[in-house]
Amino acid sequence: MRHRDSDGDSVYRLELLTDSGRIPLTQLKSSDRRGKRRKAEIINGFLSNPEQQTLKIVQDDRWFALLLGGGLTAAGLRLLIGALEALSRQ
Repeated sequence: MRHRDSDGDSVYRLELLTDSGRIPLTQLKSSDRRGKRRKAEIINGFLSNPEQQTLKIVQDDRWFALLLGGGLTAAGLRLLIGALEALSRQ
């Protein structure tokens, strides 16, 4: 389902539509429309195939977290080194 965030940007969340309402399948909303659409296609395929007994969808965001964490760590280390260099010159 498409929503607008506080900045007016489109964000998407995977939801299951039932007779009793919408059930969110993802905790967070993101701008990854293509990824959400692909997961929805997999789920719809599962639901339309009564012979398929199991469904497993995995979302692995470790690479994003690794890149973000590594970048922030590098920036923090650079600031620390700069501060130590400035102190040693005094």
